[in-house]
Amino acid sequence: MLQQRLIPATAAAASTASVPNAGRLGAEIVPGGQVGRLTRWIALAVIFFLADAVQLLLLLPDRTGELFAWAIAPQVTSFVLAAAYVAGAYFFIRVVTTDSWHRVAAGFPAVIVFVWGAAGATALHLDRFIHDGLPFAAWAAIYAIAPAGLPLLYLARRRAARVPLADTPMSARTRLLLGCVGGAVVLLAVLAFALPQTLIAVWPWTLTPLTARIVATVMALFGSLWVSVALSGGRTAARIPLEAHALGLAFLLIAALRGSGDVEWTNPLAAVLVAGVAAMVLVDVVTLARARR
Repeated sequence: MLQQRLIPATAAAASTASVPNAGRLGAEIVPGGQVGRLTRWIALAVIFFLADAVQLLLLLPDRTGELFAWAIAPQVTSFVLAAAYVAGAYFFIRVVTTDSWHRVAAGFPAVIVFVWGAAGATALHLDRFIHDGLPFAAWAAIYAIAPAGLPLLYLARRRAARVPLADTPMSARTRLLLGCVGGAVVLLAVLAFALPQTLIAVWPWTLTPLTARIVATVMALFGSLWVSVALSGGRTAARIPLEAHALGLAFLLIAALRGSGDVEWTNPLAAVLVAGVAAMVLVDVVTLARARR
């Protein structure tokens, strides 16, 4: 009986001894590293901004000229941007409520790609924004700070992660699919961002150079998240990012339905986009089911 009691204690002591500063950190050690208090506070601030933007873009798309940083037309473009913000809001809610950095780390590179794209579109089309209101002040502050602040936060948390998590790897086939398709989407998004007039010419609803670059940025968000998940390779690391990805893509499908009056459905690209988004949602669902299993 005494031997049975000693075995768990000995194993726990050996595990603690293998971690630098374990005695000093004690219960603060979390497999995969901690999310960190600063990260949670930043995530809360982001959630506040995203929640406000989502309700405006979804419920009052015809009043973006009054209540948003810039007037968005047609309304379907508002819904597309809202879909990206819905995915981001869900992801940052999970950042706040999750202990392990490992579970959310794969989502941050895609968020960084998005804020870089949005900041670049803002800088290139500053004349299209409504400069004399609080919405633009909030938009400008966020997209001035986030492009540098989020990468620094991400790198700091990666260095601070003390206890690696022995994650179950995804299949090589799944990683290859996510990496190749996600990479192709990112490549198309970069080309669209660099050549907005080309996107405007083929897109199934009306775009301006600014909205073309915003749409390209949304594409880059969803493509780069798949690339990041493929590179991370672990099933536990994939769950929260893919949940956010699937939720955002589902809202894209809703955007196409709600804004169907703005879409030129005779354009073959419209059907391709809907089919592609639906296929990506299906892949997310299947991959998440396997990850949980």
